[in-house]
Amino acid sequence: MKSIMNNVSSFLSRKGVQKILLYLAVTLFFGLVYILNILFPLQADDWGYSFIVDAANNSTVRVHSIFDIFVSQYNHYFEWGGRSVVHFIAQFLLFIDIRIAKLLNSFVYIGLFFMIYAIINKGKKPNAGLFIFLNIIMWLIQPAFSIVILWLTGSANYLWGALLLILFIYPYYLFFLKKSSNDPFFKSILFLFAGVICGWTNENSSLAMIALLIMFMGYLKYQKIKLPNWVIWGIIGACIGAAMMILAPGNAVRASMLSDNLGLSEVSTFKLFKIRLYNLYNAGALRLSVFTTIYGVFLFLFLKMGEMKNRMEILFLSFAFFVSGLVGFVVLYPVPYFPRDVWTGIHLFFIIAIGLLYVNIPFDNLFMKVCRLVVFLGLVAAFINHYTILYKEVDYFSVQSKERELFVEQEKAKGIKDVIVSDQMVFPSGSLFGEALSYDKGYWTNVLYARYYNLNSVRLKWTDE
Repeated sequence: MKSIMNNVSSFLSRKGVQKILLYLAVTLFFGLVYILNILFPLQADDWGYSFIVDAANNSTVRVHSIFDIFVSQYNHYFEWGGRSVVHFIAQFLLFIDIRIAKLLNSFVYIGLFFMIYAIINKGKKPNAGLFIFLNIIMWLIQPAFSIVILWLTGSANYLWGALLLILFIYPYYLFFLKKSSNDPFFKSILFLFAGVICGWTNENSSLAMIALLIMFMGYLKYQKIKLPNWVIWGIIGACIGAAMMILAPGNAVRASMLSDNLGLSEVSTFKLFKIRLYNLYNAGALRLSVFTTIYGVFLFLFLKMGEMKNRMEILFLSFAFFVSGLVGFVVLYPVPYFPRDVWTGIHLFFIIAIGLLYVNIPFDNLFMKVCRLVVFLGLVAAFINHYTILYKEVDYFSVQSKERELFVEQEKAKGIKDVIVSDQMVFPSGSLFGEALSYDKGYWTNVLYARYYNLNSVRLKWTDE
């Protein structure tokens, strides 16, 4: 038995075999996410961002050009929020052919996970199992996977934003490992600009990224390593981008509206402090405890197994990514509520932190190899079950949305532009999806849907009608 296990392990660990398996894994996950992308219908904010944002004039003008998107995001910055970069991406995806948008979304998904894999596995031979493991873990732990990966507006905010952050972090990561880099003037300009763009993506993830880069540079300064100018200018750019996003006038407008809706406008400062602290604790206590425990187990194994010589930097990098994930969580304290989407960046930092320890733990003995195989096969089984359930829900969502569109078009052909929809979408308990329309024609998603399909109004039919 031991001999067979060793022979199989020896064959699978060959560099050439791992390369082939890695290419197959990349193709497999691209195909899996592309299938879901194709099925997933436009929804909610997608209907709104298909138009030029201009709340002051109640715009009914669709986006017809790149210039329109710039105008739209200028208005958006002052009227609703500061995530100009990712909302520009969202409006671009909704402007181009939807089939191309779905394809791009799938490539960005693969690009993000390949970059995470590249960071964790840097300097080691190809490891297809690691790439598969990273994908499965994210699919299983992300509480709003469909929202941040498949929904176009959500994916622009979190998937595309995460890729921009990881791409920006990677050169800093390489510099940390190599301790040297060329430093031409144009590189400083490039990183200043890239820093502004990447810092201007998503509030908690951008601040987590800045904290990570400052920790990197602080460690290198402590080691008396000379920092190139591009390193400094990139961080400055990221800080500028984050400040532009957070200080956007539209954020104040949105925060005020949310506070009014949640009944927090008249609450005392001390009570508001307690509410926010409770929301933060309630949203993250269990999840953070689980991640901290898992990190502690891998940290123990990392310290216990193998020589510490030449591994102190790996330990620091892992710790820095983990602390950055915590930063991404803590900075959400001012938010009046805790949406599930914001876990995306936090999860990625935690996964990298644990992954850096995992790939540097020598699983040499048979017992450890068997344990790892059992866990891996268990995760694969859980993933297959998860994907099957998700596919059925997305397929139902797709079919129902198309039937509703057909019904709306039939009503319009009859000259009816105040449409009453009788078939309400019903999803299983615990599903990420839900009926987007309301019985109230003035509800915000109803208004967006009516505008998108050129109706006067739309609402669900009451049961007693």
